[in-house]
Amino acid sequence: MKLHSLQALRAAAAMLVVIDHAILFLVWNGALPRAPYEHLAWFLGGLGVYVFFVISGFIMMHASGDMFGTGATGRFLLRRAVRIVPLYWAGTTLIIMLRILEGNAPSLHEVTTSVAFITAPNEQGKSMRPLLGQGWTLTYEAMFYVVFSVGLVFRRRLGLPLIVGGLIAVIGLGTLHKPLSDTSGATDWAAFYTDPILILFAVGIGVHALSRRLPPLGSGAALSLAAVTMAAAVLLFVSAIQAYPVSLSWTLIIFALATLCVLFATLDRDSACGRFGAALGRLGDASYAVYIFHSFVIMVAGRVLMKIGLLNPWIFVPLIIVASGVLGHLIHIYFEKPVMKVLNGWIERWAAARRAGTTSTGAAVWTGAARS
Repeated sequence: MKLHSLQALRAAAAMLVVIDHAILFLVWNGALPRAPYEHLAWFLGGLGVYVFFVISGFIMMHASGDMFGTGATGRFLLRRAVRIVPLYWAGTTLIIMLRILEGNAPSLHEVTTSVAFITAPNEQGKSMRPLLGQGWTLTYEAMFYVVFSVGLVFRRRLGLPLIVGGLIAVIGLGTLHKPLSDTSGATDWAAFYTDPILILFAVGIGVHALSRRLPPLGSGAALSLAAVTMAAAVLLFVSAIQAYPVSLSWTLIIFALATLCVLFATLDRDSACGRFGAALGRLGDASYAVYIFHSFVIMVAGRVLMKIGLLNPWIFVPLIIVASGVLGHLIHIYFEKPVMKVLNGWIERWAAARRAGTTSTGAAVWTGAARS
């Protein structure tokens, strides 16, 4: 059963990141004052990422929770790679081409680390980012997939505590280098790869367990509660926090609100939803494409509007939201889905051949691919 409200929440989280980057473009180009909009933008993007990570933890259990102890670790990793690699490599390739055209070609080190999902240190004192700036979150996603795959080797009773315990252990090691009270962006390897944000994947796993024990909600109620909770987090920042990075105590509260958003959305048990929910669900399906490619929309639209003197927040932000949604949907339909269908077909044939004990697995996979 498709979780309509969860897909709608994915759409909302993606749009928070889009709005974040649209506002920052306006601030950095003088169309908005730095205070208070720069901090608000960072907060909105952070909230969107928090929601994404909790959803990711939930989805891993929802989609792969029956793989524990079945020997399906390789299939799991391949399917996760198919989910995130093609679009990210496409976006990274595009940014490399644009930088070459602008006479600012990236170094070999920047290219190799970026395509390998390795977020590496850059200029001293700057937050760590790959070539495609928003790709830093995918490094954490890849880390989570690897940890989750290790847990899948064992039966669920042992594998699940290993996953959660492994994430907590990594964060614990990080506190030896950077205390939890320091919520500033990571600028070195140790701080980045042990960031407390990793706990949200474990929280998402907990949401999956809790959601199965709570009474269901209709799509309208689930989506409304998630939306109100997300709005409450934004209002809390505007009225009380007002600065970014957020202190540890406020971070924990925002983590809790992001978790509640996801929990409410997962309680949706309706097999159908209204037109608005369906539209948000379709945008949620395309949320990864929106996340990867919205920065190019901002780049192009921003430059055009600057040239004609129309870089106005009331024009720019709605335009970016709509254009990013449309572009993301088109990329999802005409690139992401077809590529995933082909690659997942290869994986399933490989897995079937492996289960059957076929000796010529490679030949079976490629022969089947040629016939499809």
